[in-house]
Amino acid sequence: MASLKKAPVLFYLGTFSGETTHGFLDPVTGRLDVVRIPELQCQLDCLASKHGWLLLSSREISSIFLFNPITRDRIDLPRRNRLISAGTFTAAPTSSDCTVFIMSMPIHPLDNRIIIDTFTVGLDRNWTRHGFSHVSPDFDSTWQVVYAEGILYCMDLKGRLGTFNVKDGSWNVIPCKDKSIKIWKLHLVELKGEIFAAKRGRRGIVQEFFKLKVRDDLSEWEKEEVAVDVTYCLGDCGSMAMPEQNPREGEKMKLMVASHEPKLDGSCCSKSIRENDLFGSAYHRVWI
Repeated sequence: MASLKKAPVLFYLGTFSGETTHGFLDPVTGRLDVVRIPELQCQLDCLASKHGWLLLSSREISSIFLFNPITRDRIDLPRRNRLISAGTFTAAPTSSDCTVFIMSMPIHPLDNRIIIDTFTVGLDRNWTRHGFSHVSPDFDSTWQVVYAEGILYCMDLKGRLGTFNVKDGSWNVIPCKDKSIKIWKLHLVELKGEIFAAKRGRRGIVQEFFKLKVRDDLSEWEKEEVAVDVTYCLGDCGSMAMPEQNPREGEKMKLMVASHEPKLDGSCCSKSIRENDLFGSAYHRVWI
């Protein structure tokens, strides 16, 4: 099997009902290992991934659970009665401070509430619900959320920034200074308490890198030089930034994008990641 202890590893998660064939890809060596995981045979959506764990939602039985595809450990979460727009979690579920966030946007014109449910693994027995009314004109649908330093961040389709303060349970919408930012071209990622965004260009290759700044009640994405001592793993099911333990002098930055043709960004450290024909569009490509 691919060197799973040396992150990052790309996991191919089958999303069709009854699918038990999945895969692990080492992006450095290109080694692909096909595995069978019966625990993942229901129809699934991957909401987030980090620390070797997946936050999954079953479309068949409306359940939410955390799953480690390497150890096969599973943690079931309480059921909830709203459609899911996005979700994430703060730390490995085996730690003492893993909080799960599930966000639900308004689903019809008469429903103007944003719902954010929180659940601390090992401590809570039920979801804690936070509802915010009369916000839909100011905030549209979102599909990415990222957590940093007690704040949950998300963006709507018009580039506006939504923030949820975990400590006081408050919600705030911050307009974006640059209205040309398109959320569907961004990968949001947290590093050392700050929020960054990688902007995809043609064929999914990263063209620009930004750092989030909030000034005078406006959010702004400033162009940023990518640190060479960090590996950035970017994907639609979650992105992560991993500082290098012993960076080599003169080493180039690494931007790895999970897509149907995942590659290390050609402008940074060029290396294609070959795929097996077994894994097509019915698979989520997830960094773990």
